[in-house]
Amino acid sequence: MTEALRASKPDPSKPRDAGPTEAAYRYRWRTQAGYLRDLAIWALSPRMRRPKEIQYADGIIDAVRDDDRALPAAIGEITATEVQALKGDPAFRLQMIFQATLAHDAQVADALYRIDKAHVDAWTEFARRSYAKLGLQLRKGIDFAQLGCALHAAGEGVMFRAMLSPRPDHTPPAPAELLNLIAKALVAATADTGDDMTLEDVLNDFVERNRSRRSGKTAQDTGLTTE
Repeated sequence: MTEALRASKPDPSKPRDAGPTEAAYRYRWRTQAGYLRDLAIWALSPRMRRPKEIQYADGIIDAVRDDDRALPAAIGEITATEVQALKGDPAFRLQMIFQATLAHDAQVADALYRIDKAHVDAWTEFARRSYAKLGLQLRKGIDFAQLGCALHAAGEGVMFRAMLSPRPDHTPPAPAELLNLIAKALVAATADTGDDMTLEDVLNDFVERNRSRRSGKTAQDTGLTTE
Protein backbone atom coordinates (compact mmCIF):
# COMPACT_ATOMS: atom_id res chain seq x y z
CA MET A 1 0.00 0.00 0.00
CA THR A 2 2.95 2.32 0.74
CA GLU A 3 4.17 2.05 -2.87
CA ALA A 4 0.72 2.84 -4.17
CA LEU A 5 0.44 5.91 -1.97
CA ARG A 6 3.86 7.22 -3.04
CA ALA A 7 2.55 7.48 -6.59
CA SER A 8 0.29 10.31 -5.43
CA LYS A 9 3.15 12.28 -3.82
CA PRO A 10 2.93 15.99 -4.88
CA ASP A 11 5.54 17.50 -7.18
CA PRO A 12 7.71 19.82 -5.02
CA SER A 13 8.46 22.02 -8.06
CA LYS A 14 4.83 23.08 -8.24
CA PRO A 15 3.13 25.52 -5.83
CA ARG A 16 1.40 23.70 -3.02
CA ASP A 17 -2.35 23.67 -2.98
CA ALA A 18 -3.96 23.94 0.40
CA GLY A 19 -6.33 21.20 -0.74
CA PRO A 20 -9.62 20.30 0.88
CA THR A 21 -10.22 21.58 4.36
CA GLU A 22 -10.66 19.31 7.35
CA ALA A 23 -14.38 19.99 7.17
CA ALA A 24 -14.43 18.81 3.55
CA TYR A 25 -12.66 15.60 4.50
CA ARG A 26 -15.10 15.04 7.31
CA TYR A 27 -18.01 15.59 4.93
CA ARG A 28 -16.62 13.07 2.44
CA TRP A 29 -15.48 10.53 5.01
CA ARG A 30 -17.64 10.68 8.08
CA THR A 31 -15.90 7.66 9.59
CA GLN A 32 -12.49 6.09 9.43
CA ALA A 33 -14.12 2.98 7.96
CA GLY A 34 -15.48 5.05 5.08
CA TYR A 35 -12.04 6.48 4.37
CA LEU A 36 -10.41 3.03 4.44
CA ARG A 37 -13.11 1.68 2.14
CA ASP A 38 -12.44 4.35 -0.48
CA LEU A 39 -8.71 3.87 -0.11
CA ALA A 40 -9.07 0.13 -0.70
CA ILE A 41 -11.18 0.62 -3.82
CA TRP A 42 -8.75 3.25 -5.19
CA ALA A 43 -5.77 0.94 -4.58
CA LEU A 44 -7.54 -1.89 -6.43
CA SER A 45 -8.51 0.20 -9.46
CA PRO A 46 -5.52 -0.86 -11.64
CA ARG A 47 -6.69 -4.50 -11.36
CA MET A 48 -10.11 -3.64 -12.80
CA ARG A 49 -8.67 -3.25 -16.30
CA ARG A 50 -8.11 -5.96 -18.89
CA PRO A 51 -4.70 -7.57 -18.19
CA LYS A 52 -2.00 -6.47 -20.66
CA GLU A 53 -0.53 -9.99 -20.77
CA ILE A 54 -3.48 -11.14 -22.91
CA GLN A 55 -2.26 -9.29 -26.02
CA TYR A 56 1.23 -10.75 -25.55
CA ALA A 57 -0.25 -14.25 -25.12
CA ASP A 58 -2.31 -13.81 -28.31
CA GLY A 59 0.90 -13.18 -30.25
CA ILE A 60 2.51 -16.33 -28.86
CA ILE A 61 -0.48 -18.47 -29.88
CA ASP A 62 -0.32 -16.89 -33.35
CA ALA A 63 3.26 -18.18 -33.57
CA VAL A 64 2.08 -21.70 -32.65
CA ARG A 65 -0.58 -21.50 -35.34
CA ASP A 66 2.08 -20.46 -37.87
CA ASP A 67 4.40 -23.33 -36.80
CA ASP A 68 6.97 -20.91 -35.39
CA ARG A 69 6.59 -22.24 -31.83
CA ALA A 70 5.67 -25.53 -30.19
CA LEU A 71 2.57 -25.43 -27.96
CA PRO A 72 4.32 -26.68 -24.77
CA ALA A 73 6.99 -23.97 -25.05
CA ALA A 74 4.31 -21.36 -25.81
CA ILE A 75 2.33 -22.30 -22.69
CA GLY A 76 5.53 -22.06 -20.65
CA GLU A 77 6.23 -18.58 -22.01
CA ILE A 78 2.69 -17.36 -21.36
CA THR A 79 2.62 -18.67 -17.80
CA ALA A 80 6.07 -17.24 -17.02
CA THR A 81 4.91 -13.82 -18.27
CA GLU A 82 1.76 -14.02 -16.14
CA VAL A 83 3.77 -14.90 -13.04
CA GLN A 84 6.12 -11.96 -13.59
CA ALA A 85 3.20 -9.59 -14.15
CA LEU A 86 1.43 -10.64 -10.94
CA LYS A 87 4.68 -10.63 -8.97
CA GLY A 88 5.35 -7.02 -9.98
CA ASP A 89 1.80 -5.79 -9.38
CA PRO A 90 1.38 -4.25 -5.90
CA ALA A 91 -2.39 -4.03 -6.46
CA PHE A 92 -2.53 -7.82 -6.72
CA ARG A 93 -1.12 -8.24 -3.21
CA LEU A 94 -3.61 -5.69 -1.91
CA GLN A 95 -6.40 -7.59 -3.65
CA MET A 96 -5.45 -10.78 -1.80
CA ILE A 97 -5.48 -8.92 1.53
CA PHE A 98 -8.76 -7.09 0.91
CA GLN A 99 -10.48 -10.21 -0.41
CA ALA A 100 -9.61 -12.03 2.80
CA THR A 101 -10.48 -9.19 5.18
CA LEU A 102 -12.96 -6.77 3.56
CA ALA A 103 -15.13 -8.89 1.26
CA HIS A 104 -18.01 -8.43 3.71
CA ASP A 105 -18.12 -4.72 2.77
CA ALA A 106 -20.56 -4.27 -0.10
CA GLN A 107 -18.55 -1.57 -1.91
CA VAL A 108 -15.21 -3.34 -1.59
CA ALA A 109 -16.87 -6.60 -2.63
CA ASP A 110 -18.23 -4.84 -5.72
CA ALA A 111 -14.69 -3.74 -6.65
CA LEU A 112 -13.41 -7.29 -6.11
CA TYR A 113 -16.18 -8.72 -8.30
CA ARG A 114 -15.33 -6.22 -11.05
CA ILE A 115 -11.68 -7.30 -10.91
CA ASP A 116 -12.64 -10.96 -11.06
CA LYS A 117 -15.01 -10.42 -13.98
CA ALA A 118 -12.49 -8.38 -15.97
CA HIS A 119 -9.79 -11.04 -15.64
CA VAL A 120 -12.01 -14.10 -16.04
CA ASP A 121 -13.63 -12.58 -19.15
CA ALA A 122 -10.19 -11.75 -20.59
CA TRP A 123 -8.83 -15.29 -20.09
CA THR A 124 -12.10 -16.83 -21.29
CA GLU A 125 -11.95 -14.93 -24.57
CA PHE A 126 -8.23 -15.69 -24.88
CA ALA A 127 -8.94 -19.41 -24.49
CA ARG A 128 -11.76 -19.23 -27.04
CA ARG A 129 -9.56 -17.44 -29.59
CA SER A 130 -6.61 -19.75 -28.96
CA TYR A 131 -8.59 -22.95 -29.43
CA ALA A 132 -10.08 -21.56 -32.65
CA LYS A 133 -6.64 -20.56 -33.99
CA LEU A 134 -5.23 -24.01 -33.27
CA GLY A 135 -8.28 -25.89 -34.58
CA LEU A 136 -9.08 -27.32 -31.14
CA GLN A 137 -12.50 -28.00 -29.69
CA LEU A 138 -13.59 -28.49 -26.10
CA ARG A 139 -14.66 -31.82 -24.75
CA LYS A 140 -18.36 -32.33 -24.16
CA GLY A 141 -19.54 -30.92 -20.84
CA ILE A 142 -16.86 -28.19 -20.70
CA ASP A 143 -17.30 -24.58 -21.79
CA PHE A 144 -14.89 -21.70 -22.24
CA ALA A 145 -16.27 -19.85 -19.21
CA GLN A 146 -15.11 -22.75 -17.03
CA LEU A 147 -11.71 -22.89 -18.73
CA GLY A 148 -11.17 -19.12 -18.47
CA CYS A 149 -12.11 -19.15 -14.79
CA ALA A 150 -9.79 -22.12 -14.17
CA LEU A 151 -6.86 -20.37 -15.87
CA HIS A 152 -7.45 -17.19 -13.88
CA ALA A 153 -7.85 -19.08 -10.59
CA ALA A 154 -4.67 -21.05 -11.27
CA GLY A 155 -2.62 -17.88 -11.78
CA GLU A 156 -3.91 -16.15 -8.67
CA GLY A 157 -3.70 -19.32 -6.58
CA VAL A 158 -0.11 -20.03 -7.56
CA MET A 159 0.95 -16.47 -6.76
CA PHE A 160 -0.95 -16.40 -3.47
CA ARG A 161 0.95 -19.53 -2.45
CA ALA A 162 4.23 -17.94 -3.58
CA MET A 163 3.79 -15.13 -1.05
CA LEU A 164 4.94 -17.61 1.60
CA SER A 165 8.72 -17.55 1.48
CA PRO A 166 10.37 -20.99 1.06
CA ARG A 167 12.45 -22.55 3.80
CA PRO A 168 15.37 -24.99 3.53
CA ASP A 169 13.10 -27.85 4.59
CA HIS A 170 10.18 -26.69 2.43
CA THR A 171 11.02 -25.59 -1.10
CA PRO A 172 7.96 -25.81 -3.37
CA PRO A 173 8.19 -25.64 -7.17
CA ALA A 174 8.80 -22.19 -8.63
CA PRO A 175 5.53 -20.33 -9.39
CA ALA A 176 6.16 -20.28 -13.16
CA GLU A 177 6.93 -24.01 -13.15
CA LEU A 178 3.78 -24.80 -11.18
CA LEU A 179 1.50 -22.60 -13.30
CA ASN A 180 3.04 -24.09 -16.46
CA LEU A 181 2.13 -27.58 -15.25
CA ILE A 182 -1.45 -26.57 -14.37
CA ALA A 183 -2.02 -24.78 -17.70
CA LYS A 184 -0.73 -27.74 -19.72
CA ALA A 185 -2.91 -30.10 -17.69
CA LEU A 186 -5.96 -27.92 -18.33
CA VAL A 187 -5.37 -27.91 -22.07
CA ALA A 188 -4.76 -31.67 -22.14
CA ALA A 189 -7.90 -32.29 -20.08
CA THR A 190 -10.26 -29.97 -21.95
CA ALA A 191 -9.23 -30.40 -25.61
CA ASP A 192 -11.26 -32.98 -27.52
CA THR A 193 -8.93 -35.47 -29.21
CA GLY A 194 -11.69 -36.92 -31.37
CA ASP A 195 -12.57 -39.76 -29.00
CA ASP A 196 -16.02 -38.24 -28.31
CA MET A 197 -15.48 -38.71 -24.57
CA THR A 198 -16.27 -36.41 -21.68
CA LEU A 199 -13.57 -35.67 -19.12
CA GLU A 200 -15.33 -38.07 -16.75
CA ASP A 201 -15.21 -40.76 -19.44
CA VAL A 202 -11.48 -40.17 -19.88
CA LEU A 203 -10.81 -40.53 -16.16
CA ASN A 204 -12.89 -43.70 -15.95
CA ASP A 205 -11.00 -45.05 -18.96
CA PHE A 206 -7.69 -44.38 -17.21
CA VAL A 207 -8.82 -46.47 -14.25
CA GLU A 208 -10.20 -49.29 -16.38
CA ARG A 209 -7.09 -49.49 -18.54
CA ASN A 210 -4.85 -49.57 -15.51
CA ARG A 211 -7.04 -52.23 -13.88
CA SER A 212 -6.92 -54.37 -17.03
CA ARG A 213 -3.16 -53.95 -17.31
CA ARG A 214 -2.64 -54.97 -13.70
CA SER A 215 -4.99 -57.96 -14.08
CA GLY A 216 -3.11 -59.10 -17.17
CA LYS A 217 0.24 -58.73 -15.44
CA THR A 218 -1.01 -60.66 -12.40
CA ALA A 219 -2.30 -63.50 -14.60
CA GLN A 220 1.00 -63.61 -16.47
CA ASP A 221 3.02 -63.66 -13.27
CA THR A 222 0.82 -66.43 -11.86
CA GLY A 223 1.29 -68.52 -14.99
CA LEU A 224 5.05 -68.15 -14.83
CA THR A 225 5.06 -69.16 -11.17
CA THR A 226 2.97 -72.26 -11.85
CA GLU A 227 5.34 -73.43 -14.54
